[in-house]
Amino acid sequence: MLIDKTFSKKDLLKIFAGLGYEFNKNKSKASIVSEIETIYDKLQYNETIQNLTQLKDILKSPNTKQKPNLEEKSVIMFKCKSIVRWASNNYALGDIYENETQAYNDIMYVYKWGDIPSVRRACNFYNLSPVSVSHINPVISSDVQQEINQKKILKKQYKTKLTVKYATKENPIFVYFD
Repeated sequence: MLIDKTFSKKDLLKIFAGLGYEFNKNKSKASIVSEIETIYDKLQYNETIQNLTQLKDILKSPNTKQKPNLEEKSVIMFKCKSIVRWASNNYALGDIYENETQAYNDIMYVYKWGDIPSVRRACNFYNLSPVSVSHINPVISSDVQQEINQKKILKKQYKTKLTVKYATKENPIFVYFD
């Protein structure tokens, strides 16, 4: 079976763990790829991958998870820091950017790497700017989007409860904050 080279061993392990099959983690990527042909009948498909043809289409297409190399990441981080600094200076032109097209070009360069938190933050700051040409949404892979949604749910469910107890034996006083 042809599997796109953008999938790492870790990506393959995660996809097939979601389908109910665990590979030996000590195996190489090549041995995992060769074993995939023999396990099609053992897989339990779910909502994201519903059948064998959909699984084959996913494995043939390039991986949606973005992984920039070291040089690209340093350029991306520099551009994101520039946008954040520009936003913290109340979007003043002249210091960091000479005109709004430079900021637009930087955000258009980095929005593709939405799996990086700094890129998402830079996009949010750019979208809040008064010189924003259009609303720019970062491209986020489905795995990272699920993690973000889970974190949002956890933040909503977290409730702080403070109980202060101050009492004497004769006169007990309880203060509850809900």
